[in-house]
Amino acid sequence: MSRNKASLDRMEDKASEIVLKIEGDRVDLTSFATRLESFFKLLRELQRVRKLKQEQLTWLISVDKGSRVITATPLVALLMQTDVANIKESLHNGIHSLVEKGEYPPDFSDEALESLKNLALPNRMTDEGVGITGIKINANGSYQDLTPQVATAAIKLLKTPKPSFGSLTGKLEVISAKDGYKFKIHNENRKIRVKCEFDVSLLEQVLDAFGKRVSVYGKITYNRSHQPESIELKELRIIEDADKLPKMYDVLGVLNV
Repeated sequence: MSRNKASLDRMEDKASEIVLKIEGDRVDLTSFATRLESFFKLLRELQRVRKLKQEQLTWLISVDKGSRVITATPLVALLMQTDVANIKESLHNGIHSLVEKGEYPPDFSDEALESLKNLALPNRMTDEGVGITGIKINANGSYQDLTPQVATAAIKLLKTPKPSFGSLTGKLEVISAKDGYKFKIHNENRKIRVKCEFDVSLLEQVLDAFGKRVSVYGKITYNRSHQPESIELKELRIIEDADKLPKMYDVLGVLNV
């Protein structure tokens, strides 16, 4: 009864298959095994990010006869099919983000990005013509090439601090509406200018703060030197100048002391 129940609880979702294609006329065992290991680690890590346990989702592996095409078919709990679709979308969009924008893939962990990098690392061909000539992944209906450029972008991102929420202070300068609303904040102590992107709903508040010292809070991205590069503005607060703050005798007067 438990086996029947298990079969009712989980099913093979053929529509959610993820396919890895390893190209080359003469592929050596080490290169082939390394790419397979990276592929499996990538799937497991994307699953872990979604907090899916093995009893909820298991990947069934098959190899097309006479080829190096490996298919991962999810054996998934019925209620988790949406999560599998999200994994496929994360993988497809993640590769696209690396190739087209050089940006950190949404919903990726560092471990997932590391596995994708290892999949895409170029393989040196031997004098005998042994080696891998190409790697492709089909996660959303069409194959995407994992070129050396994907590996290069991943290496760069893994060396760069991940975006995080935090605050910056400085003088608000240079408001612009070209290609989205933004301004720059100048921090004199660190001698940096940071681009701040904001929603039009904050425009009046930003205009009121122009030329003033402010504190901004939002999602900060960093460069490879760990310096703030940009921030997606969530909150803005004007910081009063020291000479405009109330003096001690003003405070005492208010308190009738």
